[in-house]
Amino acid sequence: MWWSKKEPEHPSSFDTVVLDKEMDSIRDSRKKRLPPHPDLTNDKLKRDLIGLSFSGGGIRSATFNLGVIQAFAKDHLLRRVDYLSTVSGGGYIGSWLSSWAYHRSRSNTPGENHIGQVEAKLNREPKNVMAKPDPEQVHFLRQYSNYLTPRLGMLSGDTLAFVGTYIRNLLLNQLILFAFVFALLGIPWTSGLLLQLGLESKCALKATSVVGLVSLVWFLLFISLNVNRIVANPPRTVMRVIAVPEFLFCALLTIFIWYYVNPESSATKWMHDSYVQMESFLTPKFHYVCPAFITKRFHYVYPALPVVAVTAVAYQILWFIVALFSALPAQGLSGEEKTLRSRILWAPVRWALPAGLFGGVFVLLGSKAVKGWTAWYLLTFGIPVGALLVLLVGCIHLGLIGRRYPDGLREWWAGLGGTILAMAICWFALFVMALFVPFGMKSLWSLASSPAKTWVDKLWKAMGALGITGAVGGWLTVTFRGLFIAKGPTSGAPATGASGAPEHGKELLARLAPPVFVFGVLVLFSCLLYLIVSSITSGRCAASAFSIPLSYNISLEPKSLPPDLYKVVIFSLGLFFVSRFLGRRVDVNEFSMHNAYRNRLVRCYLGATNPDRQGQAFTGFDEADNIFLHKLNEVGTPFHILNATLNAVKSKNLGLQARKAYSFVFTPLYSGFDYIKHAVGAQPKEVRGFYRLTEECSKKAWPYSGARLGTAMAISGAAASPNMGFYTTPAVSFLLTVFCVRLGWWLGNPMEKDWWESGAPRSSWRALMNELTGTTTEEAREVYLSDGGHFDNLGVYELVRRRCRLIIACDAGADPTYSCVELARLVEKCRVDFGASISIDWDELRPTQPLFRGDATMRVSKNAFCVGKISYKDGHTGRLIYIKPCLNTKLPLDVLAYARTATTFPHQSTIDQFFDEAQFESYRALGYACASAAAATVESSM
Repeated sequence: MWWSKKEPEHPSSFDTVVLDKEMDSIRDSRKKRLPPHPDLTNDKLKRDLIGLSFSGGGIRSATFNLGVIQAFAKDHLLRRVDYLSTVSGGGYIGSWLSSWAYHRSRSNTPGENHIGQVEAKLNREPKNVMAKPDPEQVHFLRQYSNYLTPRLGMLSGDTLAFVGTYIRNLLLNQLILFAFVFALLGIPWTSGLLLQLGLESKCALKATSVVGLVSLVWFLLFISLNVNRIVANPPRTVMRVIAVPEFLFCALLTIFIWYYVNPESSATKWMHDSYVQMESFLTPKFHYVCPAFITKRFHYVYPALPVVAVTAVAYQILWFIVALFSALPAQGLSGEEKTLRSRILWAPVRWALPAGLFGGVFVLLGSKAVKGWTAWYLLTFGIPVGALLVLLVGCIHLGLIGRRYPDGLREWWAGLGGTILAMAICWFALFVMALFVPFGMKSLWSLASSPAKTWVDKLWKAMGALGITGAVGGWLTVTFRGLFIAKGPTSGAPATGASGAPEHGKELLARLAPPVFVFGVLVLFSCLLYLIVSSITSGRCAASAFSIPLSYNISLEPKSLPPDLYKVVIFSLGLFFVSRFLGRRVDVNEFSMHNAYRNRLVRCYLGATNPDRQGQAFTGFDEADNIFLHKLNEVGTPFHILNATLNAVKSKNLGLQARKAYSFVFTPLYSGFDYIKHAVGAQPKEVRGFYRLTEECSKKAWPYSGARLGTAMAISGAAASPNMGFYTTPAVSFLLTVFCVRLGWWLGNPMEKDWWESGAPRSSWRALMNELTGTTTEEAREVYLSDGGHFDNLGVYELVRRRCRLIIACDAGADPTYSCVELARLVEKCRVDFGASISIDWDELRPTQPLFRGDATMRVSKNAFCVGKISYKDGHTGRLIYIKPCLNTKLPLDVLAYARTATTFPHQSTIDQFFDEAQFESYRALGYACASAAAATVESSM
């Protein structure tokens, strides 16, 4: 854990270190942007900060906010902004602005007003009628409005390269995942063959006995430690450590009972003989103990008495051992506490014998039930049922103890029982999928392919063919349609149509698609594995899986393993090691869609500002476009904050169960997040900043060392990711990972300096599994970052953290109903995390009139912005100017014409990242009009 490690070399507290360094940078920047400017102290400067935020929304947000930049540049407002906070699409255009100022600083003398020069370029008049009205940097964006594949056509080089990159990454990722799935499905086959071997080999039986004994000791040891601590809520890792050996012990106990009732084998015959001897010894003793009327009427129960008695005594002894271990002297306990602890420890021992009698009855019934079962049926059904019967004995035991057991320990036992129940269900599902589903599919195929002689046979054949065709067709349709819905930026949120009304059909499809896909893949793989096992074992193993009794022609020599067993075991282990080896060699970051996405963003938005770019002849990429993020600190521009989301889906902090994420920032100085320590009992919440120098980020990850502006911009815009903050669902995580819809990025955790500098994950296999299962956390060596909109889509959260006096928020997210959901989420987060209250009325933004005569939809708003108030916890107040894309009848004619044809404008889906010229210009002009309407209010507030 982080609190047991050495302190970081660099101070990482936000309020005492990071914010002061930012004030120094802003003070130097103001001297360049606003000369002459008084040299304010940090305390005074902190109360005079102005922030501008560009929201997420893909290229729609980037183009709208380009118009905002042009409108603010006209009134020289950009130079007065201290912070530029961007998210996702807002980060595209924000990075474009920062990169432009950076290149201006390199071509001019230090100390000049570089953002002022950018404003001047944006406001320049064309030299003649033949000159382009916009500067080259804006014209370049218009050319690359379709930034993913700028050259149109299915056979264009851009499209083919993008498709080829996706197919390559998809195959590599699926090879890692599917090899692991094959190895997982091979466990039932290997287990069955090993179980059969134990039936014939004394060596295998001895090994099984040792494993059972070790698991029992392991289980008793950890039970004793936890009972001794008398902790109501131990860590989840401890719960798993206890549950695994208990489930293993239950499985081996079931197997030994099966061995006992199948005495045909020479390896297990001695067990049956020992039981016969025990029965002959104990039965006369029961005859003398029991009254005569019982011996006459219930003589048929004599054979069962030894089993019940031995089980009850063994159960009593186990609990006596637990009590002895737990009764070891404890330090720091008062006399009253020791008395209470003694009652708690010995209460289960008193009632262990009656509970053990129930356990003996269950053992007796189970031994009768499994007699004659094959190994496959025992593994599939016997072991889960055996685990459930052990849990039932535990429930009876707790009921007999009654009030003498505290609620905390009862809850602890309930948690352990729930964990074992989940393991039993997973075990049952895995074995049914691997062993019995292929047999069912084989029967269905035989039905569809069998010759039809009568009309009844033809009907059955048609039904079989129709069942196969419908199942495959439905599986493909639901999967790919659900994938298209799931890859959207709001996966996990209720699906909405063009009007913003909920579309329950899409929402249901998005929820059904992942489990349907998972089930179909497992069925396909289990059938393939059935054929493989059948071929490598000459058909004997596969044929015996569903026969009673199990017949398998193997050598009975104890020192020789059957060759067919070697084949199955080597095949399963080989696939597992292939998965792990590829996970080591195939970089989870480099072979995702992140690089393809980032390279095209850099070519478009950062390449537009590089005056010396020399793009590669085929791709148009230039490595020099992607500048180092820390170099922006040398430029007199607004201090750029690129917002991302640190996914913590499986965080120990219960307060993150809804958010499932932290706010993670990249800045030219420091990058990192505020860690919220998991609260225990009544301890106050502890927030600790983990910020590291941006210059040191991934500096050991050659040849991609250092945090670059393009990488941070792409991470901030990684909307389609398996883990997406509060949008994360397990099923969607699985689906997006398998199909390599992965734009997120794994980065070294800033908690530790070595982790922060290392960059890429050591094991891509583990990272992929965390994405697949949605088990990312904030305490791992590497953290998973995705779109900043998965935490705060407005980019205002970090400006409120910095207590800005004025915040101009440009929200270009898709919101056709003007419900301002993202703003509402922001208000809640700021109040909970910072104690800052935001009051704002956005009624003027709601459309109240039709845009065209005869329109049934209201699309014209009274205003394009509204003003709110921020009340900070320290008593200071701030102002929030909220700008949103709103239509009016005074817009340019081309914009109105586009709005007539595109009825969802200006809230078209973020999935649409392929803008044409008319679409690009309409959003840019709308952003210019909305910002121009708010410019006077913004200027007066500055």
